[in-house]
Amino acid sequence: MKKLSLYIFLILIFSNFVSISKAKEIEVFCLVKNYHLESSTINPKDYKRFAGKIINLLIDTNKKKIFNNSIDSEMYLMTGIDVPIKYRKSGDFINYRNKIKVGEKKTKYEYRVKIKLFQDNYPERLEAKVLQSGFSTQKWEFQIDCKNVTYTEKEIETAKIFKSKNKDKIIKIEKYLKLKKEN
Repeated sequence: MKKLSLYIFLILIFSNFVSISKAKEIEVFCLVKNYHLESSTINPKDYKRFAGKIINLLIDTNKKKIFNNSIDSEMYLMTGIDVPIKYRKSGDFINYRNKIKVGEKKTKYEYRVKIKLFQDNYPERLEAKVLQSGFSTQKWEFQIDCKNVTYTEKEIETAKIFKSKNKDKIIKIEKYLKLKKEN
């Protein structure tokens, strides 16, 4: 009986060690591209503000927290993460909800976000639904492709370019917004 207890104890210790060794940090890089913005419900006036910017999140699987490590401070408006927050995992998704207040007029944003992970914990995409209230009421929905390494300068520059309805013409954001306004 003592040997059986010893084996059970050793198995439990080993399984605990294995689960601790699996705990890691997942780094997520999401480059906001022109087509992400065009297919979203984000106001076209904000395209210039976000296009070509990188959302950088750190998911700590041990603490079950997500940290916003984005270089551009405005990217927290896309993620809803201004301070580290808890998440829950459901299948291949990391889910979190958060509320933040911005500005003197106390505009409120309510976030429901999912980060899709491949089986080996590599990020695939970030999906967000954002409800803005306060000064005005708006709802944003968007999906952004993600990966586990940062982007090149060329990828960042390409993300800032919008194609016009004339497929052979390429227009920078400023011109694109002007065309959108005219229509």
